[in-house]
Amino acid sequence: MDSWWIILLLIAVLADTVILVILVSGSHGRRVASVLKDEKGKDVDGRGSTHIVDSSVHTQEDDSHSDMDKVSEETRSAFIKTLEEIGCPHEKTGDLSIHTRWQGENFTVDCGARFVMIWDPMWYAVKNDSEDFAIVVKAVNHANFHFGPVIVITAPDDKGICGLCSRREMLVDISRSDNSEYLKAVLASFFEVKATFRKYYLEEKAKTDPAILN
Repeated sequence: MDSWWIILLLIAVLADTVILVILVSGSHGRRVASVLKDEKGKDVDGRGSTHIVDSSVHTQEDDSHSDMDKVSEETRSAFIKTLEEIGCPHEKTGDLSIHTRWQGENFTVDCGARFVMIWDPMWYAVKNDSEDFAIVVKAVNHANFHFGPVIVITAPDDKGICGLCSRREMLVDISRSDNSEYLKAVLASFFEVKATFRKYYLEEKAKTDPAILN
């Protein structure tokens, strides 16, 4: 009996590949050996099956990110146009971000899809172990109960100082030719939420120190 089938069987076992071995000899045996060689050269995973990478999935993900970046860039361009309409100086920073200033206040804007997140960076600081901290928390909760920006208390730094900043999301309708009045109202709301916070804070402080309102 031709020894080809024995050699082929050993190759199949060593390659950890399930292959139908045909008992042939001569030129047919060489053809089967060639097929086995090709199978052994394929990328095989731990389960003994050929691992095939679907490159179309990665392409779709890349296209999705590219489309989202394009939409976000359109949003930033429309938002900058609106800033210019109301006379706000601005500067592009990082990826899809903007620094701007309105009525003496600095704002940071992050653009994503058709929305922007407007931040009024840290405008108040308090130590987390001070007597005022509990009053500050109450004032923040009171201000956040009303419609408008949300006041965020940052985690304490290495000195125990917590910062207060406020943020608000805004939809940018690029189909509109004029978003300036809407933007003015949104920016004005940042001043209103701080005024609400300060009013409540002072009222609470006055309960133990009435002179503070004078």
